Amino acid sequence: MAIFSKFFGRTVSEAAGVAAGLAVAAPLRPVVQLVENETWAVHPDRPVNVTEAAAIVAEDVEKDAWGVQQASWTGFDEPTFRAILGEVLNAPGLGELYEMWRRDLISDADFTHGLRKAKIETRWDAGLEGLHDVLLSSEELAAAQQQGFVDESRANAEGALQGVTEERQQIRFEMSGLPPGIVEGLQMLRRGIIDEATFAQIVREGHTKTKYTDDLLQLREVVLNANDYVANAIRGWSGRDAMVAGGALTGHTPEQMDLLFQNHGRPLSWHQVFIGLRRGGIYDGPIGDIDPAFLKGLRESDIRPEWYNLAWAQRYTYPAAFVLRTLVQSGDLTAAEGEQILLYEGWEPGLAKTVSAKWAQGTSAAAKEATAADILARYDGEKITQAEALAELEALGYPAEQAQRKLDVLDARRVVAAKGSAIGDLHTVYKKGGMSNAAVETALASLGVAEWARPLIVAAWETFLTAEGGTPPA
Repeated sequence: MAIFSKFFGRTVSEAAGVAAGLAVAAPLRPVVQLVENETWAVHPDRPVNVTEAAAIVAEDVEKDAWGVQQASWTGFDEPTFRAILGEVLNAPGLGELYEMWRRDLISDADFTHGLRKAKIETRWDAGLEGLHDVLLSSEELAAAQQQGFVDESRANAEGALQGVTEERQQIRFEMSGLPPGIVEGLQMLRRGIIDEATFAQIVREGHTKTKYTDDLLQLREVVLNANDYVANAIRGWSGRDAMVAGGALTGHTPEQMDLLFQNHGRPLSWHQVFIGLRRGGIYDGPIGDIDPAFLKGLRESDIRPEWYNLAWAQRYTYPAAFVLRTLVQSGDLTAAEGEQILLYEGWEPGLAKTVSAKWAQGTSAAAKEATAADILARYDGEKITQAEALAELEALGYPAEQAQRKLDVLDARRVVAAKGSAIGDLHTVYKKGGMSNAAVETALASLGVAEWARPLIVAAWETFLTAEGGTPPA
């Protein structure tokens, strides 16, 4: 206020009047501005523009009452202010309105109100409301038709709603989805399910450049895998060159094929290898002398070539040990020959030597027993007398006592056999009623049957006879 007093006196009215009068004088403009500034500082009551007041209220910076007051100071009543406020307030854009509407976050009326806030004429309400449901895109419709979820009519109808003609919609249908892959296409071609034209169509629809179709057709013939070529070589059906060439068809180098060859096939069993070495075979030895049929059997058994010579060396079968013993003891084979055969059969060397020597030692004893058995057989057949039999046995080397014992044993067997025959004859006569019980017991006594056994024999015969319906003699 000091500056006012200095230049114009003490009253604001005076200052304002002076300022108004001086406003036309440009040189005095800074002084006038200063006066205005200090005046408004003393009286900060100037209202804001009604539109700005509505915007401030819309932003919730101030409340309605403040806005109504500001409007009144500039000549606007409350209804007018509220109308201006309604115009200032905004709604979400159409995109957000549709999203909220579709999610049931706002009502139909809210959506319509949003249209009003967007300043859209009511004539467009029905059309905009008709956009509530989102359509499948033309591409989605084509895929759905391809997968059988919609038919052609529906796909065309909904495509038309998006400005896609029926022709274009069906082109998209033909382009949607993928055909079988090249590999499956070749399999179908091999089996006669499709022809080459259809295969070419598969190539086109699979987005493969069609300039490669003829090249792809060259894959129609399936090649064997590398292991098959290796197996052929192992079994002798092809050589290494063919094996390497076949492996190259699947990208295998010659070195890789050689490694596969080494990893396939099988050896002989460890015991077969041992026996083959015992019999003079050689590991990785020559195979030129092997019988062709034998060689074919080895190859088709998946035996690797380096074992062929050892297998050929053990092609023969040798007699079992008990047959070999007889041959050595009979003198048909020597002890050395018997030992060698045992070695061929896999015997431990020391044991083979011991056993074959023992067999050879038993040769004379076995021959002696065989000759003695022949003498006793001739005596039993009554072709020589007892004296002649004794003399021959003693000449063979048996002591007189041992020779006599052999004859006594043979005689005892004769007596037992004769006694059994005689008792059988008695039984036959008894069954026919030709002998009484007492006569049977007497006859048994004469045959040397023990006294206690005689009545038991007669009682048994009597029981058998009664059971057969006969009548026992008195």
